This record gives sequence, structure tokens and C-alpha cells, in this order.
Amino acid sequence: MTANAFGTGEDGALGGSSDSSPRPSSVCSTHDAKVFCSCDVRACVVSLLAESRRNERSIEEAVESVRTMSERVDASVQAAASELRSLIHLHMSALEERKRELLQRVDTIRQSKTKNLKAQAENLNAAKAKFAQTIKSVEAVTAEDDNSQLASAFQELIQLYATPIHLIPHENDAVKFSVPDNQLLSQIRALGELESGPCARQCHLVGEGYKRPIRERQCIVYVQLRDACGEVVPTDRADGGVRDITATVIAPDGRNLEIHIGRSESDPGVIGIAYYPILDGQHQLDIRIRGVSISGCPAVVDVRHGRNYAEIAAQGELFSFGKEGSADGELVFKSN
Repeated sequence: MTANAFGTGEDGALGGSSDSSPRPSSVCSTHDAKVFCSCDVRACVVSLLAESRRNERSIEEAVESVRTMSERVDASVQAAASELRSLIHLHMSALEERKRELLQRVDTIRQSKTKNLKAQAENLNAAKAKFAQTIKSVEAVTAEDDNSQLASAFQELIQLYATPIHLIPHENDAVKFSVPDNQLLSQIRALGELESGPCARQCHLVGEGYKRPIRERQCIVYVQLRDACGEVVPTDRADGGVRDITATVIAPDGRNLEIHIGRSESDPGVIGIAYYPILDGQHQLDIRIRGVSISGCPAVVDVRHGRNYAEIAAQGELFSFGKEGSADGELVFKSN
């Protein structure tokens, strides 16, 4: 094995030494052997320095991007809050207007019914007074022995019934507010929705099946997507929050397995991450939303070898019981 010697000359080049004997550039100045590779420390430092500067600029750009995104979040929040207040105010104004309209109609109904009943009461009181006066005068006529006034008294009594008298109230108390369908109240209570996309802290793995994958079989990890408020993120739209999700599965040998991300057709807000392990042992599973691991990740899943039914069949019968015979575990059948 050859070794590289790093000279201390001013140029910092490989092979620089106090030894002034001429040597070909392909021969190590220390071990007198052929040089297979060379490393210029200065060039490496300059290259790493340039790479570090680029990374520094990338970090600065990322900081600016995060700051800009924070401002955009504030602007989006303010816009959503303003739109929410405007919509609620619009509905409240509509409800207030409807309340005023209905109360005005209630007052109109009250005035109409009260006016009719008052007029009827006045007519009845007038009829009552007329009846009382006529009855009193007729009683005075009938108390006397003179029958010459009976005909006129009879006519007075007949006149009492010339005008029909309505004894039943001209109005009823049928004033009732018809309550709208309860579905309307439910719709008002569920008025509007806020969509903010999945939040990594609230998203979590579903079930325990992901912990027991089998080698050389497709394994699916299910993730429940929830927003910052803990509400289920719908996945039935075009993106459904899937575009923000990344996942990695690292095999025991360090390889990244190929994954596929899809939506669940039956469960709302659930996505499936499928991969195909080919090695036994512990695999590193990490599911991220915009670079942040979800709850429960990173996780270690232990891939195990599944049953090989061909090998089991090749082994033959391991044990049996219940067959006919006289040995242990065998049954003796007696004929009658």
C-alpha cells in the first residue's frame, strides 16, 4: 500500500520536500513508489470553501424564503379572517333584516285582529244596551192590564233580531311562528370551512399493521391527515394534501426503497404509502410533511420473512392424530 506525502513547500504541491534529488512526478518522494492518486490540500480547501459559500447563500435564501412565507401566512390569515367576518356579518345582517320583517308582520297581525275584536266588542255592547232597554220597556207594558201596547212591544222585540248578532269572536288566536327545518340550523352551525392543509404534528400513523411488514410483499402504511386544529384534511380534491408529503424507507443496507403515495378510497383524509421490502431486518421509516416528521416518525419497522408454503409442503407431514390404529393418538373403531 502506498502513502501520499504532503510537502511543506510554498506551493503546497504534492511531493514538495527537502530532498532535492530529481524524481518523476509519478513517484512518491517519501516511499519511492508509484503514486496512484494525489490530493492537493489547497485545492480541496478552496473547493470546500466555495461549496460552503454556496451553502451559506442557500441558507440565506432559505431564511428569506421562510421569512417571506411567514409574511404570506400572516396575510393569508388576515384575508381569511376578513372574509370570514364579512360572510358572518352578511348572514347576521340577513337574519336581522328577516327578524325585523317578521316582527313587523307580527305587529300588523296584532293590530288587525285587535281592531276587529274591538269593533265586535263595541257592536255587542251596543246590542246589549239595546236589548236591555227594550226588555225593560216591554216588561213595563206586560205589567199593565192594558193590552193596547202589546202590539208595539212585540214589534220592538222583533226589531232586536232584525240585525244579525255574531256571538263568536271575529278573530282567532292562530298566531304561530313556523320554525324552519333543523337542517337549516345545522347548515348555519357548519357555515364555511377553513382549509390550511395537513399539519405534521397532528398527522399520525393509522393502526399497528405497519410495524409487521413481510419481506417480498407490498407493505402499505396508512397516515391520517389532520390540520393544525385537528380536523380531517379532505383528500378528494386534486391535491388533497398529498403533494406536501414525502416519505423514505431505508433498508438495513442503507438503500432507499421506492415508494408510492396514494389516497384511500374509503377513509376520508387517509393516504397510503406503499413500498416493497426485499431484505429482512430493521428498516427506517420516516414520513414528512414539508420537511417535518409526522407524529410517530421516524419509526423502526422490523421486516420479517413470511411463510414459504412450498418449503412447508416439501417437509411433509409433521404430525397427525385421529387416524385409525392402536398406537398413541390413534383411534380403534369397533364394528357392531
